[in-house]
Amino acid sequence: MHWVRWRMLRRLVPGLHLNPRLIDRARIRLTAGLSGWFLLRDVSGTIVDRIDLVVVGVLFGVSDVAIFVVGQKLAKLAEGALVPLAQVFFPHASKLSRDEDKPALARLLVDGTRASLLVGMPATLVLMALAYPAVEAWVGSGFGQAAAVLVVLAAAMGVEALVATSYETLGGMGRARTSAFIATAEAIVNLALSVLLGRAIGLVGVALGTLVAATLIKLPAFIVLTCRAIGLPLVAFLRRALLPTAFPAAGAIAFLLGAGIVVPTTIPAVALVGVAGAVVYFGLYFVFSASATERAQGLAVVTSVGRFVGRNGEEQS
Repeated sequence: MHWVRWRMLRRLVPGLHLNPRLIDRARIRLTAGLSGWFLLRDVSGTIVDRIDLVVVGVLFGVSDVAIFVVGQKLAKLAEGALVPLAQVFFPHASKLSRDEDKPALARLLVDGTRASLLVGMPATLVLMALAYPAVEAWVGSGFGQAAAVLVVLAAAMGVEALVATSYETLGGMGRARTSAFIATAEAIVNLALSVLLGRAIGLVGVALGTLVAATLIKLPAFIVLTCRAIGLPLVAFLRRALLPTAFPAAGAIAFLLGAGIVVPTTIPAVALVGVAGAVVYFGLYFVFSASATERAQGLAVVTSVGRFVGRNGEEQS
């Protein structure tokens, strides 16, 4: 992929070239050290993402891995949108940190967390509320353990949505060593709890190890340390970033739980109810919780989509 990135960079910066004579050897040690801490952070994150299947395979066997992976795959549905969104905040935080613009960093942390929750919270609620009909619609009956795993791992994804901006912001501010230590501690606790809880209560215990480790280690450490680094009081962060999601979440979960009781266990029906639940969340958020800027951006997106659909309709007709 480096060749592809290089071609893209040359398009953005024509005339750019590499030459060993241009290397500043005095900066190699600093760059290598920083990269090493980021490598440790990312390896620890990969362990957290992948270790559960290994634990299940060792404790229970390959057949139970197949059950566990059903819930795991569904729980990661929203991750493809959440991760690229959060990664955008890393370079922006780096620039603001270099400029020592702490008020702008505070706005980035709050607005970025709200944006991440706007993606992650509806997905979390839909997957948790519709776990059993979704699993049955996908693979049939007899996979109740997979649905229970899905509920727990979807909750862990909600924790990830809450902490994603803090994770990228702290790294962008150059706190690579701190980020690496937190990620490593989470990986160790995750592994230990997954083994202990897995032996105690089965497959769901392995998933609980992931949720508990993220809640006890990753969530408080990244949020508290990031708020402290930029001088944002923790109470202010919670009030501005988390509190606005409470009412939309309550409304969406009430709708989803009610609809989940009567929804037919078919993929189209479950998908339709899930989309409706997300629409309820977005509607309540933009009516009661969104800032003026968020409402303007939301209306702009809806208007753009409407124009695009209208143009396509005219061309086809």
